[in-house]
Amino acid sequence: MRALRLYGFSLVILALLFAGCGAHKPRPLQLGQEQCAYCSMVVSDPKFGAELITTKGKIYPFDAIECLAAFVYTNKIPKDQIQSMWVVDFEELDKFVPAESAFYLHSPQIRSPMGMSLLAVSTEAQALRLQKQYDGEILQWPQVVALVAEQWKLEQR
Repeated sequence: MRALRLYGFSLVILALLFAGCGAHKPRPLQLGQEQCAYCSMVVSDPKFGAELITTKGKIYPFDAIECLAAFVYTNKIPKDQIQSMWVVDFEELDKFVPAESAFYLHSPQIRSPMGMSLLAVSTEAQALRLQKQYDGEILQWPQVVALVAEQWKLEQR
């Protein structure tokens, strides 16, 4: 009987340990309290925010999509140490979208913190609707990274 209890207790401990080993999720941006991991500006506008999460669970906040793109392009963290990248949905500020699956609108009518005029949304329908409102070009993540690298004249390390 005692061995059975010990076995059951061991299973509970193992389950709790493995529950903590799952994928790390983004957390709400701490507006006015944390600095962008790329440009060091204070994160203040949630509509354009982003986060990068490492395989160890460290979260890097960004004040703008373009800062996340520049951070990744310049290999500030080796790619094999990046677990996930997230951008805030421009229309649902409490919703993070994986950077690789988001839809981006690049329009001079959008005033993003770093001036590259980028916003992110989770669906193509949202992007098309916002494109009618703001004009501009709909992009995918690789195009965003290339645009930032070109306009900011970045070099990969």
